[in-house]
Amino acid sequence: MDPDDNRANAYIQPLQSKVAKQRMVTTTQMDNLHTTPSFRTAVQSAFCHPLSILKDLHGRTIHYTAKVNVKVDAFGDKIKNASAIPGPQGRLAFHNRIQSSLSNMLSDADIRHDGGVHSYDRTCARVFRDVVNIPDDDVEGNKKLRDGAKPDLITWATSVDRREPKGTGVDIGQHNTFIDIKTMGPTADYITAATDNEPGASVQSRQRKVSPKYRSTLRQADRDYNGTQPGEVGPAEARLDEFHRGQVSGPVVGPYGETSPDLDSILDTCTTRIANKRGRYLDREPKILKQLALQELRRDMLLTIDRGWAALIMNAIPSMSPDRPGHRRRSEAQRNCAQHHFFRRRR
Repeated sequence: MDPDDNRANAYIQPLQSKVAKQRMVTTTQMDNLHTTPSFRTAVQSAFCHPLSILKDLHGRTIHYTAKVNVKVDAFGDKIKNASAIPGPQGRLAFHNRIQSSLSNMLSDADIRHDGGVHSYDRTCARVFRDVVNIPDDDVEGNKKLRDGAKPDLITWATSVDRREPKGTGVDIGQHNTFIDIKTMGPTADYITAATDNEPGASVQSRQRKVSPKYRSTLRQADRDYNGTQPGEVGPAEARLDEFHRGQVSGPVVGPYGETSPDLDSILDTCTTRIANKRGRYLDREPKILKQLALQELRRDMLLTIDRGWAALIMNAIPSMSPDRPGHRRRSEAQRNCAQHHFFRRRR
């Protein structure tokens, strides 16, 4: 099989993901709409079908990648691995949409949190600033801290009930918890973790690296900037232990819609509280209300994931194809104009 052909992983890895299973029953939501190219690209990408939007671009060089001379493949997998693609639909924008979606769900569940669009504090970047004395002009030191220990969300357990029954993943209802969101393309690490054909193995492998990375980063920062000796616990590492005893929730989103247990745990906790709220005015069993809410959040998350990957692929095209034939540019302009007028009528 062609080494660029990941169709087996696209089928096996999402098999046990309850979020990915919502794909066949998900309907478009007015606040989470696909455009026509986005929907087509999302469906083809999710089922690892050759992408029609890339059919004339095979072999073009992909820029903004860690490796050189990376070429466009039929399935768009190499584009998903390009983590530095700029623009309003790049990899960072995709990550931020996942963060905003989780923030919205936490807000609906009345869970107090920092980070995200619906939080008390939009950023969590300052949580270690007062305990790590890194000079402002130390660019490398600040980058290492950002890359290794910068949570996207912080949940405060004083406002969260423990979910019942207990499931897998970090339970944000027990302690104040850091949440660090990861998006994962079909990288070499992804393919290696999927070698044994165990569903979800790749995103779980990535999730397991999150907490150790935080501890090693902060331990090294203590030694470099706080004078902490080997074997001692410095102020930065002690701050980490104040949050869930150093256990970081690392929800991972895979390239085919699969999600890791930590993301499933967050959705489960949110739906427990949402169901309790709705039970005050709906005469339904709590178990039924929770299941309905859980399906709702899973579908919303899947739409966000599918739209994010599709937008990332489409956003990368201008950077790799400045010489696209004129007739294709004209046809795409006509299609985009038609979409614009269609959505204006829907408002």
